[in-house]
Formats: sequence, structure tokens, C-alpha cells
Amino acid sequence: MDSRVLVATVGSCLSNRVAAYMPEAQRITSVYHNRSDQLVDLLVRGRRKLKSIEALSGQMHVEPGGVGEFTAYNLLLNQSAEGLGRHKLPHGIPFIEAIEKVSFDLILVDNFMDLVGRLYTVDGEDVFCSYPNGEAPEGFQLGERLTPQSAAENFNCLLRYLRKKQPRAMIVFLHFPVNNYKSLERKQWAIAFQDSLVVPASIDVQYLRKVTPALSRGREPQHFERKVYKRYAERIHSLMLMREKDRVKLRRADILGRFRAGAISAREVLQAFFG
Repeated sequence: MDSRVLVATVGSCLSNRVAAYMPEAQRITSVYHNRSDQLVDLLVRGRRKLKSIEALSGQMHVEPGGVGEFTAYNLLLNQSAEGLGRHKLPHGIPFIEAIEKVSFDLILVDNFMDLVGRLYTVDGEDVFCSYPNGEAPEGFQLGERLTPQSAAENFNCLLRYLRKKQPRAMIVFLHFPVNNYKSLERKQWAIAFQDSLVVPASIDVQYLRKVTPALSRGREPQHFERKVYKRYAERIHSLMLMREKDRVKLRRADILGRFRAGAISAREVLQAFFG
């Protein structure tokens, strides 16, 4: 019996690192640093089409290369036809293909990008990019962050899409913790987002919580101590085990109901229960 837990992640380091601590987890696809409106426009509304990394980097005046996930080229790669869904997964499956062809056990989604991300509008398209000292090419317009209400509406739409595509998967939304940020505005945004968020009943939501930063003095407030990711993983693993027990109970109740109705024999019941 295959014990692997097939996982997809959509969001940031939070989803990725929680997945890394899940027992038997195998990440198949990983969408990284795409804002919710970008994903909804691509997956649900059909307003956005993926470009090759060559075309996208040319449009954004970015040279190939660079080390680190926040270098301009790597940010664009995560939004490209070649890279969407393959963040740090050289042999990963592109997200759009994976969501159609793979039956996932677990999908982790977080909203880090909506909390912090501002997109450049270039040739009528919105793209997440970074330039040294914020000095973007002439004519590039940097937009505002999403309102918490708009972000919540986008995630409702995105999570419904994922549920439709993956009816058997456990889907968990992780509200990105903000207690390490000094900005009161970010904390207010997060609370307003949580108050506005409405998701399908089948989606598990891990709401705001207080977490310990990985570094002191307020550096990298978006990264946490390892124990934080482990606790998320332990909680989600427990939920998965409870869900599987419920599935077994329902399946056995269905088999017994069919036996009482005369639809199957006692031998078939024993075979279904004990193999």
C-alpha cells in the first residue's frame, strides 16, 4: 500500500515548510509568490495567460540569473509557464497540469502574498517583481496592496476552484501570522481579512495565531522558528487522521446498510471489512 501523502502548496514559505514536516509528504507542485488576484484571473476568470520566462523577463527588463528566491528573475520564474508550480521542485509538475491530473491528499494554501505584495502594471498586465532600490524601468506603475475584503473574496473563489478540481483532497487554508510585524496596519489588515473570509464548509482554516520569529530584532518577520511549522504540521496530520477514520466509519455503515437490504452477501461484507 502506498503510504505517501501527495501534497500541493499554494502561497509562500509557510505552506512549503509546513508540508516539509508532514509525515510521508511528497510535494508534487508548489505555487510560490503569486497574489490571489493573479491566480483567480488565471485559473477561474481566464483573464490571464502564462508567458514563457523568456517573454516575461524581457517584458519586465530583467536579466536571467541571480541567487535567492527574491531575486527578480526567480520571482518571474514562479509566475511563468515553465515555473508556475515548480518552485524548488526541479522535477515537479506544473500546477495547472497537476491540479487536473493528480489526485492530491492535501493542499496547503496561505495568504502571505496578499498581505505584502504589490504588483507592477506593465502593458496592461500585473506582475510581481523586485528591482534594486525600488528603481523600476521608466513607465512601470507599482500598484497598491489588495484590500482585505478583496483578498478574502479572491480566496473564497480560489478555494472553491480547488475543491471542485480536487473533491477528495483535504484543503487547508493557513492565515499568515502577523504578530512579528511592527506595522499596526499589517495587523489590522490581517484581522479585517479574517473577519471577511468565507470559505466552503469542507475547507479547514487555521486562523491567526501568535508565533515565534526565526530571527531576533524584527528581522524577517515572515520566517518562524522550526517548532512553529512542526506544530502546524502536527495539527493538520491529526485532522487528516480523524478525517480518514470518519471515512472508514461511513464506508462500513454503507456496507452494512447494503447487507441489511439484501444487496450483498455476508461473505462480501467480511471481504470488504477484512480483505
